[in-house]
Amino acid sequence: MGMEYLTVMRRLNALMTLTVKSSSINKHMRFSVFSLFLVIIMAALIFLGCKEDSTSIDRERVTVMLTSAEAWDSPEVTVDGVDYSDIYKDFSITFTESAYTTVGGAPVWAASGTWKFLNEEATLLLLDDTREVEINSISDDILELSFQWNENTFEPGRVNSVKGKQKFKLKKKK
Repeated sequence: MGMEYLTVMRRLNALMTLTVKSSSINKHMRFSVFSLFLVIIMAALIFLGCKEDSTSIDRERVTVMLTSAEAWDSPEVTVDGVDYSDIYKDFSITFTESAYTTVGGAPVWAASGTWKFLNEEATLLLLDDTREVEINSISDDILELSFQWNENTFEPGRVNSVKGKQKFKLKKKK
């Protein structure tokens, strides 16, 4: 094995030190190197051009997560940092591809309506073309939403809503 190794190394050394004396071969080699360079650049551009749009991936992933729940319920609700979960104890929301329905959320939440994403990152929803709702976080089991509500509402003996920054932490109903 030692002798074969020396033979291979000598041949490699001879190939590396070989000089091409013909100018036509030099031109041909330069053309080949330039052509190879162009092919590599074109391949890189094609590869980058075929990359999937991350916007659609984010939107698709979040849509699947929103719609995968039978409903999002068991809310923990704060308004400007103060716990108001008791007002929304029966609240739940269900999403389809472009619509939503709620239970126990009036007047802050409409009983049903439409939704769509407002940004590429799929972190901001527009409900009924009027209200922006931020997706603070979403996982397989937890959905956190927040939005600004600008009025207090009351009914006899009970507070229906409190103005301020509403934060809803919901659990996935399976």
